[in-house]
Amino acid sequence: MSERKKDKEEKLYSQTQLAKELKVSQSTITRLIRDSGIKPTKTVGKKKLFSKDQLKILRLSSFERKKDNNKNADTSGLSIFLQEEIKRLHEENEKITERYTEQLKAKDKQIDDLNERLSESHKLQLGLENQLKMLPEATKEPEKQGEATVVKEPKKAPEPEKRGFWSRIFNK
Repeated sequence: MSERKKDKEEKLYSQTQLAKELKVSQSTITRLIRDSGIKPTKTVGKKKLFSKDQLKILRLSSFERKKDNNKNADTSGLSIFLQEEIKRLHEENEKITERYTEQLKAKDKQIDDLNERLSESHKLQLGLENQLKMLPEATKEPEKQGEATVVKEPKKAPEPEKRGFWSRIFNK
């Protein structure tokens, strides 16, 4: 997350700062910006602000311009700049690769945990199904008739008829 903050708080350069950084005049910076077609990253009032990436583009344009003006110019400055840039990009690429590798490992662990839980859930479900099959038939669900549910009660032995005292004596 701190990398995202750094991106948001990226330093912006004014044309004067660009001129000092590239060690050229204000008019040269204006010409380089116009020739390279760079648009300012941000404009505050009349002040045009440029990003670090745009500074790099202007630096390359400046080297190209000097090279064109002086055919015998030493291009070692450009090659050193490009080598440093390649090294920086390589390091940045390694950091990103490292971060993504860590994220993939974390996701793999989460997937393994979920698969284990799913397996346990299936085992529990099969165990419950087996237990239900073992239960006797008497515990089956009640039959449904229409919308009302009727519960069947076990049948009882018929009760003998109640007879009075005198009928028991005379009607054996």
